[in-house]
Amino acid sequence: MGFQLICPEQSSDKKRNEKRLFLFWFVSAFGRKQPTRISEKLIMSMFRKIVVTSVMFMTIFSMGVVVAPSASAAASAGDLIKMNGLSSVYFLGANGKRYVFPNEATYFSWYKDFSGVVTISQAELETYPLAANVVIRPGTKMVTSPSSAAVYAVEPNGVLRSIVSEANANALWGDNWNKQIVDVIDSFFTNYTIGAPLTVGKYPTGQLIKAVGSADVYVIGTDGSARKFASEAAFVANNYNFDYVEIASSLPTVGTSVAGMEEDLSDVSQGGGSHGTISGTGLTVALASDTPASQSIPVGAGSIELMKFNVTASNDGSVSLSNITIKRTGLGSRADFPELWLSKDGDRITTRKSINSNDEALLTIAPALVIGAGKTVTLSVYGSVIAVNPGSNDVLSIASAASIGASGATVSGSFPISGNLMSFATGYTISPAIFASSSADATYTVGDEGVDVGSFIISGASRDLNFRKITLKQTGNADLSQVLGDVYLEKSGAKVSESTTIDGKYITFVLANSGLTIEKSD
Repeated sequence: MGFQLICPEQSSDKKRNEKRLFLFWFVSAFGRKQPTRISEKLIMSMFRKIVVTSVMFMTIFSMGVVVAPSASAAASAGDLIKMNGLSSVYFLGANGKRYVFPNEATYFSWYKDFSGVVTISQAELETYPLAANVVIRPGTKMVTSPSSAAVYAVEPNGVLRSIVSEANANALWGDNWNKQIVDVIDSFFTNYTIGAPLTVGKYPTGQLIKAVGSADVYVIGTDGSARKFASEAAFVANNYNFDYVEIASSLPTVGTSVAGMEEDLSDVSQGGGSHGTISGTGLTVALASDTPASQSIPVGAGSIELMKFNVTASNDGSVSLSNITIKRTGLGSRADFPELWLSKDGDRITTRKSINSNDEALLTIAPALVIGAGKTVTLSVYGSVIAVNPGSNDVLSIASAASIGASGATVSGSFPISGNLMSFATGYTISPAIFASSSADATYTVGDEGVDVGSFIISGASRDLNFRKITLKQTGNADLSQVLGDVYLEKSGAKVSESTTIDGKYITFVLANSGLTIEKSD
């Protein structure tokens, strides 16, 4: 097992490269990556190891050392993904796992076409562990199996309800009800659970219905009520298809309306890392009172807070925030900030994105950030700085309500919402922190305790460095929460981490007391 350090392309001088390690340096503690080289012999003789110690639960995995993970994934939670050259299509759940569509019938119960499929690399695909097969969407198709004559309606989480009789099916779905049946082979039928038969004359949970002569569409809720879609936008936000709307002879009791995207309705993974019902109708955005003041930023800064703002959900329900577009203006250029990202409570919640030719950076939040009803969340825009032209200055802003991607909610605020003017100091150099891998692959036995599952080396340069938090990213496909227990960091045999959090592919160590100091000579 090893901690893999991602390296730039090696020189053609093979002999020289065999004797050297390629490293990334990170400006400040969380900075922009720049390659440098240093002798392996010198590293091993001068620097002390940071060791990751754990109890092994299941199997082997490998991780890449990162500080404030900087993977630029092509896919985000909720995406349809596939690998180039592979026909299988997966749904990427909010838990960072992929759910496979076992056949076309299942896929088309959720989607109309393949236009939304994102093609990613094999390396990225392998970082998303397989979770389960997708089941037929509730209220769309009925299912049967080759080994049984029974026909079932599908409810949420793959629960099957017998249609009771042909007469009942004809009353609910019309004369062509038997054309809506999908044969599910026995090996996939085990993905479903047999529930109680339907009550005669009542539609299953998840069924789309409308009354004769009315344009209003409803979905049957878990309590049996008919929940009206407040608008076509709310219907579309939940990725429904009008082809599956049945004309009902009468409507059940009318329940609460569907005002926007609700994860319980639209989650293809049927609970895989879901956040619950999203029903808020409004989101307000405002500049935070403690947004960073105008300042002179040292060139080479790898992580600098540039703007802070608040997002508040309406009182009628929670809102899911999926992306924000940041606009750059000023006398500088988009090259001033090679990367921008969003942070919440000190943790990065988006990938790092460059500013495009329109002076904009689309920052995608994955998984989406759920803001509770009536709650306010503060977000910060961070950036890195490599080099700027003399006299450059920049302002970052959220240009309009259209710059906010939220779950069917109406976005309001005094747009543009702009941070303060930032200039640059070119006569000051930021001290880098240098990371190197020092682990070799190893095999462990289930139940082993106190094992070193990997190690890496940190060295300072011209100044002392202090680390408050270090995050490791897994590059394998194991479920880390099932593989490791009691994970912590050691330095020279002494425990230095105060707490550990495992979240999908990442393990984050909060370092004890005032953090971990690496002196410039260490």
